[in-house]
Amino acid sequence: MPNRKILVCMFLMDACADSCTVSDIRSVIGALSAGDRATSTTSVALRCTSGDNSNLEVTAADFDSVDVDDVIIAMKGRVGVEFSCTGNCGSKTFLKINGEKVKVEGFGVDGFGTGIEVNDDYCTIQDMTISDFSVSGVANTSDKYGTEIRDVEFDNISVPGGGSGVRATGTTFDTAAECTDIIYESADPSPVGDDDYPAERHCYNMAVYDSTFVGVGQPVNWDNDGRFLVARSTMTAPSGTASIGSNWGDDVLGGDEFRARVSDVTVDGGAGKKFATGMRFGGHDDGGVEMVVDEVEVKNASKRGVWADRNTDVYLRASTVRDNGGSNDSNDFEGGVVAGSEVESESPEVDAGTDEDTDPGDNVICNNINGAGISDNVVDATAAAIIHDNGNTVSSTCP
Repeated sequence: MPNRKILVCMFLMDACADSCTVSDIRSVIGALSAGDRATSTTSVALRCTSGDNSNLEVTAADFDSVDVDDVIIAMKGRVGVEFSCTGNCGSKTFLKINGEKVKVEGFGVDGFGTGIEVNDDYCTIQDMTISDFSVSGVANTSDKYGTEIRDVEFDNISVPGGGSGVRATGTTFDTAAECTDIIYESADPSPVGDDDYPAERHCYNMAVYDSTFVGVGQPVNWDNDGRFLVARSTMTAPSGTASIGSNWGDDVLGGDEFRARVSDVTVDGGAGKKFATGMRFGGHDDGGVEMVVDEVEVKNASKRGVWADRNTDVYLRASTVRDNGGSNDSNDFEGGVVAGSEVESESPEVDAGTDEDTDPGDNVICNNINGAGISDNVVDATAAAIIHDNGNTVSSTCP
């Protein structure tokens, strides 16, 4: 059966009103046929009651004659549409996507353990608000590629410090030749347009564009091997609860590979410095982590701004790391840009400009301090670690 697109306006029955259960929503989806397009004239919030313990799953069986691939679940142009869960909802997932090329857009999801779980290739989540999640906003929990997240607000102000904004577990590294150097080539290899599925899209397990993370204790939690991207996004710490910050590849084991690019991103621990680390890369045994970090601002983390942990190569360019540190760390890994590992034989390297004349870093690293309050901007925390820091502005005061 050829792929067909269908617009599913999920609160399409007035009978569903303002107290829909997951079963009600599933029944509506299951009743759709090819070409159906439902409408609604009211803007109400649909609540999945705590008494309904099932998750909403998009599978082929839900669509009968409609091929589950290439489906759109949307509330385009709607205002104030939100699916919320109250009560004991920490173990619930609002939506599990088990079909290829599924798009979800245009509404809010509030109060679930996980907002959306992606279990197939080339799925898109865009123009949404996902809030008050205790586990994760969007999770990729299987060996799949091409998940894209665009214009999504992850808001955990009411659950301070709880959950990961985007999480990936069980992913694997794509060894295709066209993917080898992609993290060095473009911060946006898959633009929205006539071709939503260019060949390069499969290179990334998950990519995040133009999104905000507000009050999320761990905006990014990508701890397995794979390839990832964040571009044109902001990450702001919870205002009242200390949290660890983002982890990139911290559970990559021997023989596995992790590649990621962070481009045009702001990470802010806030006035209370509620992120312990702005961005931590690597940190496990003999796995390989490689990062490209460009045009990024990392500020107001309590212990350190950028931390390259063991077996990690970080390529840092045109970025600002400022106003970090001040709290003690058991390993003395404190300050601005830190290369430090508990295992010297597995120590990291930070390349912030290897040759001042031909390849300057153009970074500003300023007003970062250690736990004793002493200026500590660029920290080679172990004898075997390496930091190249040519062509940068490094100062105890910021320009």
